Amino acid sequence: MRVRKVDDMQSKKLIKSIFLSSIASMILFNSDVNAEDSTLTSDNNDNFEINDFSQISSLVSEKQLDWKLLGAIKEHQNEEYISALKLYNEYIDLNDLTVELKDEVLYLIELAETNQTPPVEFDIFLKEFNEGKQKEDDNVDDISKQRTSDELELESEKQPSEEIKEDMPDINKDDKSNSTTKDVIEDESENEKNQQDKETTNSVSARSTAVLSADSMYSDFINASTATKAWNAAQEFKNNYPNDSRLKEVFIKIEKRILDLAQSYHRKGNYNSALTLYKQLKNESMISGETKNLIEEYLNLINKSKKLPYLSTLYSDTINASTASEAWGSAMNFKKYYPNDELLIQAIEDAAKRILNLGQSYHRKGELVKAKELYDKILDEPLVNSILNKSVELSFLQAKNGQKLSYVTTLFNDTINAKTASRAWDLALYFLNLYPTENKAFKALEISANRIFSLGQSYHRKGDFNKALHYYNLLINESRISDSLEQSVKQYVEQADGKIDLVTDNDYKNKSIKAKTASKAWEIALEGKANFPNSELILDAVISAADRLIALGKNAHSSKEYDKAISYYEMVLNESLVPFSYKSVLEVYIMQAKSQFPNMNSEKIYKKSLSANTASEAWNLSIKGLEFYPNNSLLLDSLEQAGLRVFSLGKSNHRKGNFDIATTYYNMIVGNPSLPSYLIARASSYLYLSNNNMFLTSYVIKGTQYKSSFSEALSKQMNNNPQTDLNGNGFSKATTEQTKYYLNPENFLPENSNDIDVMLSTLKVITKTLNVRTGPSTNYTNIGQVEKNQSFQILSSQNGWFEINFNGRNAWISGSQNYVKVDNDVLQFLKLSGSSGISVNDMNKELASAGILKNMGSVFSKASQTYNINEIYLISHALLETGYGTSELATGVKVNGVTVYNMFGIGAYDSNAVKLGAQRAYELGWTTPEKAILGGAKWISNQYINNSIYLQDTLYKMRWNPSMPSIHQYATDIGWAVKQTNSLDLLVRLSQKYDLVLNFDVPIYK
Repeated sequence: MRVRKVDDMQSKKLIKSIFLSSIASMILFNSDVNAEDSTLTSDNNDNFEINDFSQISSLVSEKQLDWKLLGAIKEHQNEEYISALKLYNEYIDLNDLTVELKDEVLYLIELAETNQTPPVEFDIFLKEFNEGKQKEDDNVDDISKQRTSDELELESEKQPSEEIKEDMPDINKDDKSNSTTKDVIEDESENEKNQQDKETTNSVSARSTAVLSADSMYSDFINASTATKAWNAAQEFKNNYPNDSRLKEVFIKIEKRILDLAQSYHRKGNYNSALTLYKQLKNESMISGETKNLIEEYLNLINKSKKLPYLSTLYSDTINASTASEAWGSAMNFKKYYPNDELLIQAIEDAAKRILNLGQSYHRKGELVKAKELYDKILDEPLVNSILNKSVELSFLQAKNGQKLSYVTTLFNDTINAKTASRAWDLALYFLNLYPTENKAFKALEISANRIFSLGQSYHRKGDFNKALHYYNLLINESRISDSLEQSVKQYVEQADGKIDLVTDNDYKNKSIKAKTASKAWEIALEGKANFPNSELILDAVISAADRLIALGKNAHSSKEYDKAISYYEMVLNESLVPFSYKSVLEVYIMQAKSQFPNMNSEKIYKKSLSANTASEAWNLSIKGLEFYPNNSLLLDSLEQAGLRVFSLGKSNHRKGNFDIATTYYNMIVGNPSLPSYLIARASSYLYLSNNNMFLTSYVIKGTQYKSSFSEALSKQMNNNPQTDLNGNGFSKATTEQTKYYLNPENFLPENSNDIDVMLSTLKVITKTLNVRTGPSTNYTNIGQVEKNQSFQILSSQNGWFEINFNGRNAWISGSQNYVKVDNDVLQFLKLSGSSGISVNDMNKELASAGILKNMGSVFSKASQTYNINEIYLISHALLETGYGTSELATGVKVNGVTVYNMFGIGAYDSNAVKLGAQRAYELGWTTPEKAILGGAKWISNQYINNSIYLQDTLYKMRWNPSMPSIHQYATDIGWAVKQTNSLDLLVRLSQKYDLVLNFDVPIYK
């Protein structure tokens, strides 16, 4: 029998009802209140309900309520799963609970073990209880700490705002509201005007007898918390120290601060406040004329009851205007109202480009009057940049002379088809000046620039340095040519200026390639690099010379002249122009030379390792190769092959009793993480035997000591209502003797441990007669029969059939539990954690006919390594659950339009296995067979085999949990572990087939 699992909402509501009724019952039984006076009522099921928790909580004291359980639930809610599990288990051990309450606590334990929080019903219960208790604490009279609503409101009026805003509230509507600028908050708690009057009065009275120093007044200004205070401080500074050198700085700052505040009022439509501040600035002699002119614009708006537009709005209107004229208008408004903003130049430039394009469009069509009007707008605007302005001037001049504007395509074609380089250059400059943002103009400039460059080089070769310099300088003085061309030209300017004959990058390349020695070629290539650092031709020369130096290094390497080889390699390695692909190879060559190892690439080392005469040579070559080429797939493969040879040597010496030598070989494998996990796992099992001077066997038996005595464990198991079907008529409570028998490991171990092989390799016929066939299915020929009580040695197994020796020939009989019995009860102690040692290739052989699981060996291997589970156990489990990869859940079920897979039957309860199993797969995201295998392995690992608390990695531990008897047990049936051993038959057969060690862990009670 399995422990009850609760998955649906209806069952969760039942949990709440039973759990709350148990708590409520505990409250009633521990209180002095009569049942008839209580606020608890009984429903038809005799379960108590809490109708008014605020009333019932008054009946409960801290001592009367079981705080341990509440504490456990709270830890659980806070996702402190390990702490919650500890408290739950202590609660069960220390309390005599009702069956219902114990069942629900076990449910909570199950949730905590799977890292799931309690259902929302438990959250509500604890919240209501805490609130009920809090009400008692809140009723304490503490009048001195209470505040009336009026007091709170008054206090809030006195608190300055801490939020900085650009827009200020209307001070005409609320004289006590706060006013904010970009860099200051007006923290006035009283009317702005009254505050100014008060500050002026205070200032006069306070300083009438003693005037502060200039430094103190300056400091008052700098540290003023509001614009109003800053203004008053500035005025006082001016009145007392009119000649102080800092006065100009003070009024520049206060001008901005007051103006920002006034603009903010203005934008919000608070005209009176804005007007007051504008006039304040206008009437101050220290304020700049530019600002006063700007204020006149603002006053004009106020006179028309118009708000000041937001800066961001004006910029956006300019950039996003639907027409060029609208863009220009918005840009001019931007300039009018925010003439000093950093975005203004960008706004005007964008609008000017659109106006220019529109003007040129009219121009090309011959509408010269419209074109000139638009050109005039730009020419009259001083903020337009010089490049754009030049284009407008050219266009305007042509329009004024009645000339049509050339089209872009025409200018481009004229430029690239010009007969002379000089003509092409002039046309390109005109083209770009006329259309400064046109991509074709830049392309035309680059083409003509290259022609000018070639012309300059031609004069350079002839020795006419002056003419060469003339053409070079044309290019150097033009800022719009490409950076790469400019850099190239500068190299020749230096040559021509120094009256040096022309040497091009191509000349350096040719000289380097034709050099007689590798060293000379390298020298010339590097000289070319110094003069032409960005030349592709020089890069070619460097690579060519590097190849020659590397060849010299490899020759020296082959001759065992390692130092000489290293010097050549390092010359190339240290050159910045050499590609990275070269450097990575050279680093290996240098490592090999320093290790006095032959110069070999990974493929050569791989082949040499596979053909090595001895295992040690093969091993050393692969190990060394991986030092030079880490994670190289070829060398990892050669290491695996060498590892198998070393493993074979270990086994050979092991069988001869040479335990120390065998241990040495096994340690070589176990200590190398680059080897496949299956090989490390196999060597680890044999290493345990050789370390203990034990001969090779197909199994290892270890014992684990537990703190509980057998009698203590039995007592706890009997308190847990163990079940059995041995008494007939289904399941009933098991007797102490029955439970004792199945709990005792000694009842399932052979007298001589050497007999385990015989037990697991022998079958007994338990049916009257059983057909014998030529192959492992009923499709094969029937060649005879075996009878009841006959025993046979199992030679192999396949698809649920056993191969036996029948009358001198190999034959097959059905392995169904209804027909044959294998004494495999000992398998309840078989460890399911760790790797079995089977290779991916061997797993794929076994999965060849397993439907959707075919060729999934690598996935099972990954699941084993990731979640520390025996891969053959996972395969056995999957094959059993999926009918050899053919079940509906295995081949895919659609849930909400998504195909999901479930390879281990997780969540597939009998009531509706496919639907429930698919739903669980959907919830866990198992949308591919691979995800289903890995996810299922994770679930199995977390639940039992590698559970962080219980570590139940054998069937015996799953059923009896010797570390914590009666807690977290997979089933209540005392025979469950023995019955499940049949599911491990495939694990045993494959272990025998591939010479793998079975690891047993037998519990030892105190």
